[in-house]
Amino acid sequence: MNRLEWLQTEIIRDSQRPLSDVSKDAENNVVMVNSDKMVIDFDVVKEKWAELRNCRSHPASNDALIVRDKKERFIFVEFKNGHVNQ
Repeated sequence: MNRLEWLQTEIIRDSQRPLSDVSKDAENNVVMVNSDKMVIDFDVVKEKWAELRNCRSHPASNDALIVRDKKERFIFVEFKNGHVNQ
């Protein structure tokens, strides 16, 4: 398997979503990033992985993985909606 071949696995392919969808805070109905860029929704990856392995509890994960194919760069993203006290 070459270094990026794992990106073609079914779990990864089926977990791709627009960044806007992944950044949505469903509880507050707020989209934190307005972008159509396709990213890997790691919450979906985590659920599918746990289901395949019959895990009772799901591991923690980041929200998204952005892959910069040609440069083999990976950016893990975690969204937090809140207020900053100054």
